[in-house]
Formats: sequence, C-alpha cells, structure tokens
Amino acid sequence: MIDTLGGAMIDVQIPVQDYSFPTDDGRGAIKLYVPPGFQLMSGEEALIYARARHQTNDFDRSQRQQRVIVSVRAQTDLLSLLDPNRLQAISDALRTSIHTDFPAAQLPALISLLESVDTSNLRSTVFTPPVYQVECNDPSLACYYSLSPKVAAIQQAVRDAFTLDPALERSRQLLASENGRVWVLGGAGIVGQAGAIADYLDYLGVPALVPPVNGGQAAGPRHPTTVVTFYNGAEQRLPETVRVLRAAFGVPIATRTDPSVTVDVIVITGTHTPALVVPSG
Repeated sequence: MIDTLGGAMIDVQIPVQDYSFPTDDGRGAIKLYVPPGFQLMSGEEALIYARARHQTNDFDRSQRQQRVIVSVRAQTDLLSLLDPNRLQAISDALRTSIHTDFPAAQLPALISLLESVDTSNLRSTVFTPPVYQVECNDPSLACYYSLSPKVAAIQQAVRDAFTLDPALERSRQLLASENGRVWVLGGAGIVGQAGAIADYLDYLGVPALVPPVNGGQAAGPRHPTTVVTFYNGAEQRLPETVRVLRAAFGVPIATRTDPSVTVDVIVITGTHTPALVVPSG
C-alpha cells in the first residue's frame, strides 16, 4: 500500500535497534538500525520500522505502528484516490490482504467522509504501563511477569478522548516519563480507602498500586493525616510526582533513605485523608 502511494515520510523520534531482526525467509537475522530524523520509507522499510521488537518492547512497537499509520494518512490526499487508475492500483495492492463485503460502489463516499476528518487535531493513546497497566515481575510478591489493566484509568482516557484538560494531559505525560513506583497503604483502618486513593492517583497519571503485603495496610498505629514519603533520593528525579502528590493531599512530603524499600514513594492514608474520587463522565 505504501509503495503504491509513493512511500511514507516518517519522523523517527527515537532510533530503533534490533540485533536479531529476522530475514524474509526466516532462516537468519540481520542487525537493524533506524536512525532518528525524517525519512522517506518504502513499504518494506516502514514495515521493518513498525515490526522491530528486540532491544525494545511491544508498547514501543505499538507506538511506532501508530506513527506509520498516522504518517501515511497525513500525507495522502484522499480526494486524489478517487482517480479511477489510482483507486484500481490501491485495490490491487490490498486485495490479498483485506477481505470485506463493503460495497465497492460506496468507496468514493467513504473516502469523502474521511476527508472531513481534522488530521491536525489527532491524538493517539497506547495503553501502556505504568499509567494504564500494572506491570508485575517480582518473585518476592509471588508475581511472575503479568500485566493487569487499570480499568479506571483506561475508562477515563476513553471519556477524555474528545474533552481533554490540556494541563492534566501535560502532567500525565510528565508523570509517564518519570515512571515512578508508588505504593498506597491504608493507615486509618478505613475499608477500601487505600484502593480508592490508588485509583484516583492512577486517574491523575501517578502509577500507584496497593501492594499485597500485609493486606495493603501500614504497620503501626493509625495515622491521623496522610504521610507521603519519597525514598532513596527519588524526589530529585520525580519532580512532577512531588508536585502532584503535594497538591492532591495538601501535605508536605517526607524523604528517607532505606535501601530495603524497592519503590520510590509510599503514601500512607490517614483518618483525615480527603475522599478523592475519580470523576465520572
């Protein structure tokens, strides 16, 4: 399809390396490197860019696949596809890949509809950890590699698709880049409190979870107020996480050095912790 359209100009924002990219016959591998910058790719080159999966991960691959699709769409004059010769060439290119009972006579109307889409205002979302999924690979917690969806965060992302707070989205992007690990522990003896707070932090973009250790409860006496502690210098590399947690709970943060703590932040709820709820929509 890309070759039929004359290639695709793709902005490679992050270089791609794959030292074991399989050859077409599946009998060997090549060392692949796609440098950063704008590149006019053939169909084969775009496919390689989208498929590379070693020295990277499936989430990054999903983002590259979306980039290829959006780039092709942005560079294609849909009305030009109505030319009978070009439409036939595209049809021939897709015939072996797509099977549909969509009436061919309605394709011009479909293309005209697509032309009305405002491509200057497109957003794409890949539901990656830590914002949208919990990635667990910690044998000490009897957790071997698994992904658990953060349903509340995913549902909110869908609701936000057409009505989005730009400031909140910028904050979420910063939090995702910081990738801090946050535990929420119940410290007031209130059933469900820690889980509700973790859900709200997920909504804000803070990757929070209630650990299974001790039933998600903090040790010691009940806490009157929220306690937010950053461990082992994490506050230095997580400035947006610091800002968001301060604003959410209205309390100063504490810092502590303890090599036995493997997460960046521990939030302990208290009897006066505000009842923070994910907005409905």
